[in-house]
Amino acid sequence: MEENLEREVDIREYWHVIKKRRWTIYTVVIILVITVTIGSFITKPTYKATATLQIERENPRVLSFEEIFAIDASQQDFYQTQYKLMQSRSLARRVIKKLNLTSHPEFSSASKVGILGRIRNIFRRDKGEQAEELADPYTNIINTFLKNLEVEPIRNSRLAEISFISHNPRLSADLINAVAEGFIEVNLEAKYYASREAYDFLSKQIEELKKEIAVKEEEMQLYAGQKGIIALEGDENIIISKLADLNAEYTRAQMERIAKESYYNQMKNASPDSIPEVLRNPVIQDLKREYARLEREYAQKSKSFKADWPEMVRLKSEFDNTKQRLDKEVNDIVTKVSKSAESEYEAALARERALKEMLDKQKNEAIELHRNSILYTTLKTEVENKRKLLDSLMKRGGEAGVSAELRDFGTSNIRIVDRAETPQTAYRPRKKMNIMLSIIVGLMLGTGLAFFFEYLDSSLKNKEDVERYLNLPTIAIIPSLDGLKTSKAYRYGYNSYYGDENSEKLPQSIEKIAQTNPMSSISESYRSMRTSLLLSSPESPPQIVLITSSQPSEGKTVTAVNLAITLTHLDKRVLLLEADLRKSKLATIFNINKDPGLTNFLTQDIEAVTIIKRTDIPNLFVTPSGQLPPNPSELLSSSKFDTLLEACRGSFDHIVVDSPPLLAFTDAQLLATKVDRVILVVKGAETPRESVMLGKEKLNDAKIAGVVLNDLDIIEHHHYYRHYYYYGKKYQDKTKQAGNRTL
Repeated sequence: MEENLEREVDIREYWHVIKKRRWTIYTVVIILVITVTIGSFITKPTYKATATLQIERENPRVLSFEEIFAIDASQQDFYQTQYKLMQSRSLARRVIKKLNLTSHPEFSSASKVGILGRIRNIFRRDKGEQAEELADPYTNIINTFLKNLEVEPIRNSRLAEISFISHNPRLSADLINAVAEGFIEVNLEAKYYASREAYDFLSKQIEELKKEIAVKEEEMQLYAGQKGIIALEGDENIIISKLADLNAEYTRAQMERIAKESYYNQMKNASPDSIPEVLRNPVIQDLKREYARLEREYAQKSKSFKADWPEMVRLKSEFDNTKQRLDKEVNDIVTKVSKSAESEYEAALARERALKEMLDKQKNEAIELHRNSILYTTLKTEVENKRKLLDSLMKRGGEAGVSAELRDFGTSNIRIVDRAETPQTAYRPRKKMNIMLSIIVGLMLGTGLAFFFEYLDSSLKNKEDVERYLNLPTIAIIPSLDGLKTSKAYRYGYNSYYGDENSEKLPQSIEKIAQTNPMSSISESYRSMRTSLLLSSPESPPQIVLITSSQPSEGKTVTAVNLAITLTHLDKRVLLLEADLRKSKLATIFNINKDPGLTNFLTQDIEAVTIIKRTDIPNLFVTPSGQLPPNPSELLSSSKFDTLLEACRGSFDHIVVDSPPLLAFTDAQLLATKVDRVILVVKGAETPRESVMLGKEKLNDAKIAGVVLNDLDIIEHHHYYRHYYYYGKKYQDKTKQAGNRTL
């Protein structure tokens, strides 16, 4: 399965993609530049005239009083409204009629609806709208007019630029000036009509309000006569004042009655000695002192004399008389005080009751007056409010009347700062800018398309792709012979022997290039593969090597041949075994008979030595496939084939097995279990990686030495290889005489 790994950003890789797909970018740029250039030169030029307006905010004065209407003071809404009014259809119609644009060539064609326009209208509008458009000859002209009208506010200012685009420079200036003047006229007319409508409205409201006031005053007077109300405010003040006085007096009477009642109850239950009047009476005080003196004297003499002693009798009689007089005096005072407290209490109670009756009467009178005054006050307030409103309306009505009469002397809050002048240069098309933009857009579009094509390319193009998607090492990258033939610079860089003077010596085929051109860069790549293969096993070099691929025509047979040749250069006996029993090629490459071959050995009773054939290359032996059998898989999985491999192990140092493709047949999958190492050949920048990954999955149990990227155009994909140079033609001749070997 494909691993989801993030690719490290490499600017050089992006540059390589751009160089690789440069013709896609060139094509897009050229097509776009030519198209834009032709369009810019054949397009009829248009001219843009611009005028500048100053728009001051002005609240309407007619109905600005807050008690009637609330005015929206949002500045942003005001200016946005003005900009939309400049682009209104009514203003456009006004200007069109003023300048008689219906007869102008630039607009007369807009009033005619063609066949395509009629068809679009059928699907775009209902019948009512179609009829209205046909009935109004200005509809299409207004649409064209507004399409070419632009309004652009200037930031952080009260200025706005209005522009018109036309094929006629003089017409564009006249039109935009007419729009500016018409907008000011519309603004003034709106103010006039607003003032006139306000004046008429206010006049009507004033008359109605006068009638309402008269009715309410008559109703208020009638009600006052029925209820006997003369001066409501004075009556209300007297009654309220009397009510307050009575309430205060009643409160004081209550307090006084409570005090008298408390004092009266206290006198009834109090002892004589606690009554203040008794304590303050001088006679009682004298009698108490006399009583106390006699009591002391009697007590003192009673110690010396008996009770019947005349002096004691006299003292006793005087003592009793004093006691009687004291009791009588105390009783008289207590009786007098009690009667006085009772009379005062009764008087306070009677006063409280009288005030309570007066207070209740006054309350009823106040309630009745208040009940009668509610409607009267309501009528009076309503009349006063209507009078105030009438005064305001009459004042505003006068102002509105004056404003309406001053129509010809009105001033607008909009003025023209700069009138439009006839443009001297065309606004569109901007040929230089269009061409420059077409180049930039073409480069961007072409680059994007190039990367898109690169994204769709799922082939393996370098060793990083092999490691990323297959998790296998790349043991060799075999350059494309066609790529070397198309570039002298690369040809010379990879092998100085292939200079300009010897360019005819480039091989026409790479089937045995390791033998025919051992010092070429392609041969060096095969030797690199040989070295990587021999070092792939830490114990000992692999003896039997299987060469396979995921799809046909990826160069596995050529790879097997050249690998076998490079192994012979190490003075090793090498057997090239053609196990591809479905397509025989080795017999043709080495110009030998294919019979008897591997098929003959596996199906007949012959010796193995009869199918091993010597070639013109020293130490290289080939076993061709022989006749193509109907059951190759059964033959390759037979024990006789295993016996052949074991026999060859003892006779040869290395055995290179050429097998069928992995995805087409199961032969290679069977052979992979019988060999020491497997080399997977991939045609660079062509074979889809999905096919290679699927082929790798079929080799799960095999020991894969690595991947060979075959037939890769190194000029296009910018891979860097080891340069292998000759040191002169003399050295080349000596190496040829030595059998074209490299040690």
